[in-house]
Amino acid sequence: MADDMNKTGIEASAQPQHFIDGPGGRLVAACVLVVGIAILVAFHWEDLFPPPEAEVAGNPELAACIAERAGHVDKMIADGVIDAAQADSFRARAIAFCQQQFPPE
Repeated sequence: MADDMNKTGIEASAQPQHFIDGPGGRLVAACVLVVGIAILVAFHWEDLFPPPEAEVAGNPELAACIAERAGHVDKMIADGVIDAAQADSFRARAIAFCQQQFPPE
C-alpha cells in the first residue's frame, strides 16, 4: 500500500476515473465555449458592428448632420487646428451628437 501512495499521502492512480476528468474533458469544454461564443457573435453581429450606411440611409436629417459636422472637422484639419488623431475623436463625437439630435430609426 505504501508503494501506491504519492508524496501527499493520496493514492496515485494510473488513469483518471472518468473521461470528463482528463484532458479530453477539458478539450470538450473549450470547444463548447468557443461554439457558444461564436453563436452569440453570429446572432448579435449587427448589434456589435452596425453598418453606418444603414443608419444614415433611413434618416436624411441624420445624414445631413453627419456630413455637415464631418465637413467642419475636415476644415479644422486643413486649417491646422487639429491633427489626424484628434480628428478621429472629433468625428466620433460629431456622429454621437448627430445621433442624439436625430436618432436612427
